[in-house]
Order: sequence, then C-alpha cells, then structure tokens
Amino acid sequence: MSGMSQEKKLSQVKSSDVKRHPGWNFEKKLFAGSVVLFTISFTLLLAAIYSTGERTRVPFAGVEPGKPVSSGISTTTITNIQRSNGKKPFTAPRGYEYLILTLTVRNNSEEPFDALPTTDTYVKTSEGHVSYVTPYTLAQPFHSGQILPGESTAGELSYLVPKNSAYKFYVESGWTGGVVSFMIQSDKHKRDAN
Repeated sequence: MSGMSQEKKLSQVKSSDVKRHPGWNFEKKLFAGSVVLFTISFTLLLAAIYSTGERTRVPFAGVEPGKPVSSGISTTTITNIQRSNGKKPFTAPRGYEYLILTLTVRNNSEEPFDALPTTDTYVKTSEGHVSYVTPYTLAQPFHSGQILPGESTAGELSYLVPKNSAYKFYVESGWTGGVVSFMIQSDKHKRDAN
C-alpha cells in the first residue's frame, strides 16, 4: 500500500506543479505568437513571389501592338506591322496579302528557353481562318532557337492572310505561360473605325 500511496502523492504533486507553473501561460503565448508570425511571413513570401513574377493581364479582346506583355518567363511585344502583296518568288494570291510582324521576346527567367515561331505562333481572323508562318523575303528574320537568361531577340515573321480582315496574332508556348493574343486591324478595319 505504501507503493500505491506514494504514486498517488507523486501524481498529485505533478498535477499541482503544472497548474502553478508560471511559464505555462508564457509558453502558450509564445506558441500563439509563433503561429501568427509564421502566417504573416508565409503571406509576405507569397506576395513577394507574385510581385517578382510581374505579369500583365491579357484582356480577352487581345493586347494592342506596341504594348509589352509579361507572361510566363518572357516579355513579348509586337513592335511593327507591315502589309505587302509581295514580289516574286513570294507574290500573294488574289484576295491575300503578307502580314509582316516584328516580334520582340525577352527571357525574364534564369534558364534559357527555345523560341520557335513556326510552332509557337499563328494569326487567326475573326472568321476563324488560321495562318502559320509563311516563307517571305524578310529584312530581319526572327531568330529561332534558344534565348539566354536576361537576353532579348527581335525579328520579323510573315503570314499569308486574307485581305481586309481583322486578325489576332497568337503566341502559344510554355515560355509565355499559355496563349497571348495581340489585336491587329487591317487597313480597311482602321478606316471603318474612324
């Protein structure tokens, strides 16, 4: 019995010590404070990650040419738009014209990526007609291939498109983070809008 009474006394001492221990409230407060600080730190970290990967919201209608779009790991801009009926050996068939765009792409990441306009870009009319890169004699063709971190490349791309249509130019690639579209109006559509 003496063993049993000793255990009972010991358990009474332990429970009474816990209730009277002055650091218990301090430990609870310290834990709560740690949870609050962790939550604030995590929120600030997410905000910092989001703001460093500055992204441009791409409107549903498309982006105006000349406006840079930061999306994915790149910044993409159309800096010039020309139209041409072409000349031999690249003469546009009746009802068509060559749309020549100057595209600038900057690598915002710390890793190189490949820009391949023959597979990453196309032009689509409002009627749904799709045109891919078309051979044409260009003064400064776009450099296909690897773009190193922090570097840019710019050059011309050509597309054989129907005349007198409004177009969207699409860049659809992992390095743009999906699909980016630019609005391009034909000369006729510009006259009609004025």
